[in-house]
Amino acid sequence: MNDERAAAAPGMGADAPSGSDWRRLLIGAVFVVAVVGAFSYVMTEPSEPDELRALGRQLAFRDDFERPDDDFDLNADNDDWTALRGAWGRQLGAAFVSFAETGANLAVVDPGAPPTVIAATVGGRAPCGVALRVEDPDNFLALVRVPGFAAWNVVEVIDGESRNLGNVPDVAEHDVRVSLGVADNVIRARVGVATSTIAHATPLDGVTAGLMTADGSSDCTFDDVEISVID
Repeated sequence: MNDERAAAAPGMGADAPSGSDWRRLLIGAVFVVAVVGAFSYVMTEPSEPDELRALGRQLAFRDDFERPDDDFDLNADNDDWTALRGAWGRQLGAAFVSFAETGANLAVVDPGAPPTVIAATVGGRAPCGVALRVEDPDNFLALVRVPGFAAWNVVEVIDGESRNLGNVPDVAEHDVRVSLGVADNVIRARVGVATSTIAHATPLDGVTAGLMTADGSSDCTFDDVEISVID
């Protein structure tokens, strides 16, 4: 870990989290920090192009997975998606993990510019969600459902070590629209109509965003993925 990251995440080692580490992470203590409410206007979920341009962003990527089923490939006639860990496929117009590996399974897209918000409809009740600022499977931000605890956690993973930054109440819906956004030193997460805004200067600067499952889980589906970037 470099000095900058060590300062941002004191006490974090270099070992990748095991399955039990992910379970402890998901049920661990959560620290939620409120910030100036004006930022909530800036970090709305991706929507129509005109509205995005008014907020200084543009929709750079959208995928509804409406193409023939394939258990081991998210793509069809393109190569937008890259599976960083685990095998990912698509069935019935949704993405899923067809073979889960231990730890965080991720599939990501490079939208051509640093992503600011990722949104998706997430199904299932397993620990899964969306990821932003992804550098590799051991360095990323994520919004992850915490099964059995009526919450989603905002998680920062650096050099394989994880910490909770905040949480959002779970709306207890099987299929729910979620989003995760970063601008300057603020992170904003949304689950349905519930939101959480967190003051945190993440050292992560990855230029990909995508989908993730924790603890080797494959019991999730993902649909209607949207990624926006600075206009």
